[in-house]
Amino acid sequence: MVPETGRATVEVQLTSQIYKLEAFTVEGIREGAALAVQRQREAENAKTVVAADAHGAPATNPGELLSRIPGIAVDNVSDIGAIFVRGLGADFISVMVDGNDVATANVGAGSSRNPSMRALSTANVESVELVRAPTPDMPANAIGGQVNMVSRRGFDRRERLTEFTFGSRSIFRPGMEGPRYRDQFALDQVVFRYGDAFSVAGGERNLGVDFTVSHNESFFSSNGLANSAASYLFPTAANGLPSTLQHSFAVQEFADRPVRLRTVGLNLDYRLSDRTSVYWRNTLNENGHTGVAGNVTWTMSTAASPASFAPGSTYDQQTALPLASSRSRLLSSRSERLDSSYATSAGISHRLFNDESGLLEADVNFSNIESDGRIGSNVSAEATGVGWSLDRRGAPGWFPRIAQTAGPSINDPASYRLTTRFDTDNVVESERSGARVNFRKDLNLAVPAYIKAGLRYDVNEVEVDNNRVNYTYVANGASGIASFMDPERLKYRLTNGNYGPFPFPVQPTTGGSGDLATRPELWRQTAADAYNTVLQSKSSDSVFNETIAAAYLQSGVTLGKLRVMGGVRVERTDSEGRAFQTSASAAAGTSSIPTLTPEENRARANKRFAVPMRTVGTDYVDVFPGIHLVYEPNRRLQVRASYNRSISRPPIGSVLPNNTVSEDTQVVTAGNPDLQPFAADNFEVAVQRYFEPIGLLEFSVFHKDITDYFRTIESTIGSGPDNGFDGNYVGYILRQPVNTGDARIRGFEIAYQQQFSWLPGVWRGLGAFANFTYTQAEGNFGTTLFQKQLANQRPRTVNAGVSYVAYGWQLRLLGNWDDRFYRSGAGASSTYADPRFILDFKGQYRISQRYELFFEAMNLTNEFVRTFVLENDIKANSLRKGIFVTAGVKVSF
Repeated sequence: MVPETGRATVEVQLTSQIYKLEAFTVEGIREGAALAVQRQREAENAKTVVAADAHGAPATNPGELLSRIPGIAVDNVSDIGAIFVRGLGADFISVMVDGNDVATANVGAGSSRNPSMRALSTANVESVELVRAPTPDMPANAIGGQVNMVSRRGFDRRERLTEFTFGSRSIFRPGMEGPRYRDQFALDQVVFRYGDAFSVAGGERNLGVDFTVSHNESFFSSNGLANSAASYLFPTAANGLPSTLQHSFAVQEFADRPVRLRTVGLNLDYRLSDRTSVYWRNTLNENGHTGVAGNVTWTMSTAASPASFAPGSTYDQQTALPLASSRSRLLSSRSERLDSSYATSAGISHRLFNDESGLLEADVNFSNIESDGRIGSNVSAEATGVGWSLDRRGAPGWFPRIAQTAGPSINDPASYRLTTRFDTDNVVESERSGARVNFRKDLNLAVPAYIKAGLRYDVNEVEVDNNRVNYTYVANGASGIASFMDPERLKYRLTNGNYGPFPFPVQPTTGGSGDLATRPELWRQTAADAYNTVLQSKSSDSVFNETIAAAYLQSGVTLGKLRVMGGVRVERTDSEGRAFQTSASAAAGTSSIPTLTPEENRARANKRFAVPMRTVGTDYVDVFPGIHLVYEPNRRLQVRASYNRSISRPPIGSVLPNNTVSEDTQVVTAGNPDLQPFAADNFEVAVQRYFEPIGLLEFSVFHKDITDYFRTIESTIGSGPDNGFDGNYVGYILRQPVNTGDARIRGFEIAYQQQFSWLPGVWRGLGAFANFTYTQAEGNFGTTLFQKQLANQRPRTVNAGVSYVAYGWQLRLLGNWDDRFYRSGAGASSTYADPRFILDFKGQYRISQRYELFFEAMNLTNEFVRTFVLENDIKANSLRKGIFVTAGVKVSF
């Protein structure tokens, strides 16, 4: 009996071991999946909600979980950097944590808005939402969709959780000859999680605490071809070639590249009263290389001219003549990278009025990330006058046979001479801060209805600081690189034994007598080195500030089986960019002068940046209406229809007031501060059938009309002082992003998931999911271009998997398939990605209520991560990373 002023506790002894295992293992999984489905079902708009453990224990990178969601594709395996939603790339997607955009920064792409999955973690994520049709109370900057990661709370569990996870990771690359991959046990994964709800200050379970500390170390190693459209000589009327020829062939190998991700998360939720609650959420991530992140690249090349090849050369079989321009090049490089990010938000929720029909919510948030390239050093050596042949006949598709036909041996260190070295240190810093307030009032009408209004203010700041120093080897009559050679490299061949071995120089900055980066007496700056050091360091530096002020009004009403919600959002965007705009005055000049000293050439280059950073700002106001309908004829069937307007703001680099001049090609590449965002009218209709206890079948069709589409357009720079470049560069080609034309994306999606708990006996643990997304795109850019493909737009993606969850077992076989898609370029140099299928396995077994074993293998069939081809199946670029294996134990208290 329960006393009037207290509680009674009754302990129930479970006598069946099987019952213990099934109850403990299945309950939490099914509850999480059921809650996610229920949130999706109750949503006013079209969204997909997935529990963090819906497809087994989530990887540290949230991209692995996202890749299972209908409509989402990823760019990699395990180490996922970017995601694509319904065929649209990262420029069209917003990534949020608890409803707030997070700061993003990418070394090498610091001027993009692309969210990087590598800077985030699943350590304290409870569920993920893909918002396909944003409502007026959400930011409008996501034509593709919004990905919102929802943090765990102490209130999410009915009982205390104390959990430790210990694991080890390995990578296997069948056929690789070298020792540079993980082949021994190490403690790579350590995670501690604590969650509970406390009764404090006279309240009942009114303080929720969720605390996570994780250490994860992943070992990445990869190899493949590193070529592009620029590596080929295409037939033209001028050169008279009967076939495409490859004037540059490069293979690349990354080795010894461990990456460490550390996460600390603390979420506090406190109920001040029945009406008022507050929260504070924090996440700190640190992701970076733990040691040498090195790679080697071997390139065979010759001049891009028909005269460089023997008569009769074709794409399938060609011979490069032993000319002075024909060479074998060895590149050894080393880099370190550290991404440090922190995100915090705090808020309050308060019920208003005597009947509690009003709700006031307020939130402040801050996030920052620093992406630090830290150390980057590259050393090159060359052997010249080398004749070589390439033969694709009968060879593995991605690895043609390469043979030397003349000249000094490309395998002998004495044939090589050191040439150049350059060091880099690139830093991107980004901060986002904001505040929002929402007010909702339930209306006292004959039917359920409400009205909601709110304000939001966000600030985004990004600063890019790139530094590069160029050097040339001091000859002093010396030749050969034997004393600077990495002996380990001569023990194995590259790309699974297809090429080599080669006498690569020791990876720079790693130490030892052979480390060329520690021998300053061997290097000097030539006139060109000094000039280009300044030019390449300053030309990418930039500062960008953006503020977004928004207000919205929306209302909803339930009319029997029909729910209607609509409203409008208004956003004002103010942005300001600062960047160097190089000059080409007679005093500054446009190139180095060999007869001048390095100091004079540095001063000469600095004159091109003598004017302080140019600052240009712009502003625009956009209105975003939206309406969402949900018709529910019965409790298991829903029909949804949505319309909303949204935008995708231009990449930061596209709106900076900078320019880059190539004197060799007479091309000026410039930003466009007046560039307007993409704008889209989005339509979606979906039919959803829910199964008991956990299951869903959904069919949806969608259509997006995109206007103000922008792409890079070429034009000729005119004469006169008002030509935009102070009268300089007359007749040069100007490459600049311009709003021109429109685009259309339409498609359909089928998604299915179900737990077959109604089956008898052992079969009741079976489950399955599958989803298929089809998109069709075309762009109409006026007189410039019409095409039925948009860059990086994924036309078809498929996810499927089967699971078995019962008797302590959790077994999952998961597949992911991407169809061929267009990446970039035009004509013969158009680049496409080949179809790709990745198969993964995840397994867990609970030994007892306290101990659980887990095992997973990613990319079971050792597929290529990517294969890029040009028109007519011309091979360009490939990357293979191997099979990733993780095993460990989880201990719960």
